[in-house]
Amino acid sequence: MCNLIFSVIRSFFGRMLDATSIIDHIISKKKVPIQDVDVSSFSYSHSQDGNFIVLAALNPEDGKVKNVIRASVELASNGFRIIIISRNREVVYPGCEMVIHWPYHGRDYFAFKTLWEEILVKLRKNESIFFLNDSIEWCSGSLSSFIKTHKLSTEILLPTESLQVRRHAQPYFFLLPENLTNSQISKVFIPARNWRWKRSAIRWGEFTFLENLIRNNLSFRFVLDHNSMHRETNSICRKRLFLGCQFNPSYAASIFLWQNYGFKK
Repeated sequence: MCNLIFSVIRSFFGRMLDATSIIDHIISKKKVPIQDVDVSSFSYSHSQDGNFIVLAALNPEDGKVKNVIRASVELASNGFRIIIISRNREVVYPGCEMVIHWPYHGRDYFAFKTLWEEILVKLRKNESIFFLNDSIEWCSGSLSSFIKTHKLSTEILLPTESLQVRRHAQPYFFLLPENLTNSQISKVFIPARNWRWKRSAIRWGEFTFLENLIRNNLSFRFVLDHNSMHRETNSICRKRLFLGCQFNPSYAASIFLWQNYGFKK
């Protein structure tokens, strides 16, 4: 009886959340302007590595701010051009060429889209662009090394493939290679809107990100795809995969990702 009541309650609230997610998606905007940004102050000359690094720190907690600052210092010392999107005007990010203060609704995917359409599309020549958010912890030196290793890729690089609910990419970072045209890059951001809620961003953004790449014939690969995870990660993870359990691979395979690639969620 208790299980039945719990199931009914969970179903009711699930439907309510689905309804609010749909409303959020309907009323959300596809574009917002970026204001008070002096683009002329951004250097047009190629840096040592000729890459843009865009780091979103939209809701920085104390621990995440430290991670972002550490990443900023490391990347700047290795010649990368860094743009940070942040809601916190009080934090100073050493080594950044530009800090965008973000007063709007919207998760990191939409912030990336807005930055691309409003600023980067005008600045980019043939640089690769590495977008990442502040949910990732990188061990010392691994972020610069990771980017240098993968920057010559000819495919869009995504971190982990998930089969949770349905097949999708977990785009907490993605690298857009040099060979992509600006028109192709614009297609990467087609689904993005300024969703207010995380549930909306997952349903309409994360779940459609990979489908959008496939629909627009954009080549991609994963740092850790489902088959590799089954083959290479720890036995508990393999057992859960074998049993068909749905789980978040960026957490389930965190030890493997940390030991082999130097990052974890």
